Amino acid sequence: MDKVQVILRDYNNTMGSELACPTCSEAYLHQRNVTVFQRYEDEATTVVMQQNENDMHITTFPSRGTCNPSPRRHGLLIEFECEHCHYTHIDGEGDEMPREPLHRLAIYQHKGTTYVEWQLG
Repeated sequence: MDKVQVILRDYNNTMGSELACPTCSEAYLHQRNVTVFQRYEDEATTVVMQQNENDMHITTFPSRGTCNPSPRRHGLLIEFECEHCHYTHIDGEGDEMPREPLHRLAIYQHKGTTYVEWQLG
């Protein structure tokens, strides 16, 4: 999995900063699934809360078996789809098809520091 630096575009006093797509640098991103990892320091288990467009699931997993971006603590993954570069695959009938996987914005804690990065692939 590739990791890419998060870039913020212009700051707007009423709305905040625009999050730029890690692939094309445009700002037209749509949030999709959200996954929250609740793990206290080095705990053997992690509570994973996954939300998609229709429902939410809360499950406890062994910490080593999760895709938590933090190796030791809490983490958050937000999937995004870009209006400019997400629909890049053309199927046999000439229709645009979504590219998978979506871009994932990771926010996580490690040794008292909070990190933010894009996870691609």
